[in-house]
Amino acid sequence: MAASQRAESASTNKQGSSRAVAAAVKRCLRELERAPLAPRTKDAYGQHVAAYGAWLADRPDSAKALADPKARDYAARDFKRRLKVERG
Repeated sequence: MAASQRAESASTNKQGSSRAVAAAVKRCLRELERAPLAPRTKDAYGQHVAAYGAWLADRPDSAKALADPKARDYAARDFKRRLKVERG
């Protein structure tokens, strides 16, 4: 948290970015439902989108990753690295 930022506003900012990520995940899942894909594929993609959204919501730069293509690419790369480490 930055020194100039009050503690009570820090949680509000985090909640705001978490809501933005949740809204983006929801939009993505709605679009996925309309996609011409097999039900199993939709389920698998949906699980990955939900996992990425949960991970992204906990990051301090999540709002930037939704708006800036470069930040989005770095976030996706970091998430992929995390998955590789978890799976060994």
